[in-house]
Amino acid sequence: MSERAFRSTLPRSKPRFFHARLARRCLAAACVAIAAWLAFSTLDSAAVEGATSVVVVAANVPAGTALSEDDLIVEARPIDNQPTGAMVDPNDAIGSTTSHPSRAAKF
Repeated sequence: MSERAFRSTLPRSKPRFFHARLARRCLAAACVAIAAWLAFSTLDSAAVEGATSVVVVAANVPAGTALSEDDLIVEARPIDNQPTGAMVDPNDAIGSTTSHPSRAAKF
């Protein structure tokens, strides 16, 4: 049997560059996954450290509504983004009347 005939009976393997390209793509995907995990874990820890609890409206409330305990929830919000006079205790807001319509989760 000639060498040419012997080579034609062997299974064809993929070229070397295919394996290198696959390895580079896997490495790039792993790097992207690690970078995303680090970014989200950093943002999450920064959000917890720079936040405080404030009282917000749980559902849309029309003007002139007397607020009850069911209308209010307490959420963690960034300290930089709080308006002056934001309430931190829901008991301070219970029984007060809204002067304008309030949207859900707005303080």
